[in-house]
Amino acid sequence: MGQLGQGVLLEAAHPELGAFRQVSGNRPDGKPLTFFEIETYNGFLWAGTGVNPQNDRTPFSLLKTDATGDPPYTFTTVIPDGAYGKRPSAAVISMHVFGGRLFVGTDREVLRVNPDDTWELVVGDPRKAPDGWKLAPLSGFESGFDNFFNVHMWRMGSYAPAGPLPVPWLYVGTLDQGTRWRNFPFLGTMLQPGLGFDLYTTPDGWHYSAVSRNGFGDKFNTGIRSFAVTPYGLFFGAANRFYGEQIYLGRNVTNPVGAPKGLEAESVGTRAGLVWEGAPTAVKFHVFRSSGFGAPTEIGSTNATATTGRGYLDKISPFRSYHYYVVAEDDGGNMSEPSNVVRVPFKGPVPTFKLLEDRLARWKAPASITGPLTEAKAAVRLREWQTALDKLQEIGVLITSPRQPMPYAYQSEDLGVLLTKFTKRVLLAQAGLLPARMLMR
Repeated sequence: MGQLGQGVLLEAAHPELGAFRQVSGNRPDGKPLTFFEIETYNGFLWAGTGVNPQNDRTPFSLLKTDATGDPPYTFTTVIPDGAYGKRPSAAVISMHVFGGRLFVGTDREVLRVNPDDTWELVVGDPRKAPDGWKLAPLSGFESGFDNFFNVHMWRMGSYAPAGPLPVPWLYVGTLDQGTRWRNFPFLGTMLQPGLGFDLYTTPDGWHYSAVSRNGFGDKFNTGIRSFAVTPYGLFFGAANRFYGEQIYLGRNVTNPVGAPKGLEAESVGTRAGLVWEGAPTAVKFHVFRSSGFGAPTEIGSTNATATTGRGYLDKISPFRSYHYYVVAEDDGGNMSEPSNVVRVPFKGPVPTFKLLEDRLARWKAPASITGPLTEAKAAVRLREWQTALDKLQEIGVLITSPRQPMPYAYQSEDLGVLLTKFTKRVLLAQAGLLPARMLMR
């Protein structure tokens, strides 16, 4: 094993007998191929490489093997060195299969592998691949969930709360080194609200809610190290080098108010517009905002009415980033769980006709999908808004049907997310809150 936990890959048909053999070979430079994390997915063994960055500058890569034939096994590279990042991680730190995809955590980024071995950036810094394809984080978050002190996407797990229609959620826990700076003058005070690990969760890989950004209220809980799904709920193991590990249990609690969903943000100049899907019993929505390392504070509220109450307009300063979430309130004063968190300016893929056209071309989508999109584009040019919305809905019906027409089912799932986002932008343009030209490019 290496200094940081990396090592060669061993195999045994009967581990209890200790009859292990090495099945990994060497790198092109002749050094042993070493790994930090392994996982099974889609009929293959997936291995994330890892090196000691103190004496080896080789970036991580993600490989797969069918583990057949004589050792050393043949490995195929799926995610190349560093995933084209400028400051790549030295190792794959965590992996977890969720929603038919393989989620891959590195030092400060999260990536996602699809069933056809294509991959995407989920959390991380935007960049371009050598073929010109833009890698924009699906979540909108840059490295470390926008927290410089998150140095590992340390562990991932999934859990479906009990209920008639349980929806599984993916959890991503970080290692946050901010606590090291707690006693530094000025800096320690500035960092205080966010000291401790971050824990985020998502139902779809795109929209992330913050379960905790301060180590469950303990600044000495620096990292989430383990998850355990049990009949009693989801257990979390927190690393705490100051007075020992902490174990937490997340219980299923029925909330009378549903949380707002699908919070999206649009920013132009000094204005940020928020739109979301309202909770059925809500009479009011409270909007919270944070900037930098500050704690979130309520900046306003809006009544839930038929025509308003699912949007909010905020004034922002240039060259600053903000994070927003929304909480619903019912007529009894009960508060919902927070919505997903959205960043402004948003760094993820902003759906436009061009983005959708490029994505469909890359996916080799059939004419039954591309045709209505072309018609919707023509309708927007003529300001025939209802026709455009009808055509987008037509695509939505097709991709949610049992015989969805896309080559892979995951493509329909992702197209559904993008269409929902894009429809909200079209509605903003229809209301005169977004220039129609911004739907095109």
